[in-house]
Amino acid sequence: MKYWINIILPDLRKDLKIPLILSVGYSKEDMEVLIPALEGYCDAFEVSTHYVGKDLSQIGETVRTITALTNKPVFMKISPHIPDVVAFAKVVQENGAKGIVAINSLGPTLKLDAAKRRVLMGNESGEVWTSGPAIKPVALAIVNKIKTAMPNFTVIGAGGIESATDIVEFLLAGADAVQMLSAAMLRGKDLYQKILKDLPVVLTSLNFKSVKEVVETPLQKGNVKYQPSHPVIDHGKCNLCGICERICPYFALEITNRVVVNIQECFGCGLCESKCPAKAMSGVL
Repeated sequence: MKYWINIILPDLRKDLKIPLILSVGYSKEDMEVLIPALEGYCDAFEVSTHYVGKDLSQIGETVRTITALTNKPVFMKISPHIPDVVAFAKVVQENGAKGIVAINSLGPTLKLDAAKRRVLMGNESGEVWTSGPAIKPVALAIVNKIKTAMPNFTVIGAGGIESATDIVEFLLAGADAVQMLSAAMLRGKDLYQKILKDLPVVLTSLNFKSVKEVVETPLQKGNVKYQPSHPVIDHGKCNLCGICERICPYFALEITNRVVVNIQECFGCGLCESKCPAKAMSGVL
């Protein structure tokens, strides 16, 4: 911590022209040391609760400790293992946090090498935490769940963002802002610049005029159907690649000189439409 306080953070404060948010963790005891030491170097805190546990009273006590030590905004980072994410968000709001960061990494997980008969990384049990694209669907669901229940509480989306399209999806799910780390570590720090360059193009392709419009656009959901819709094939687009026939779990598709749908067998799951590389299927999703 001395290296950060003596070298890195003073340089950042001197050179940065944008707000600086510091990410810290974990326990109430940690916060009693870290927050006073770091407060002069940032504009806000992000606080991970990964190892604090699931007890909301303990979470609330941690937030109270932090907010008593600083006047800077505090954003609590939620772990996906929290059973009731809305209850978590309400507890941290009641105890002074200004918002939620959703989500932290998912785990424990295991990464092994079959040829070497060994776990590649992790703690004594061989366990690690997984982030990146694998956790994006979980992150989107938690962002949306919290924002739906608490529309006026700030939610910062995190977990699996690696493109401008991902940013749009998180904003549609309810995020007020987004953050990215894993993708930049895997693909290079210049990915931040690339995404910012790509974002106007992606917005235009999705018929949005601005990021503000994305944030203000309600997400349509809940249109549950109990009668199957069957895929409609655009034979002009179809290249007879055979993917739909191979993946159909109901054996309802057959390729002769064209794709044929057996509507007696088709369950209307939409898998074929979602995986069609030629975008030749419609009518289900």
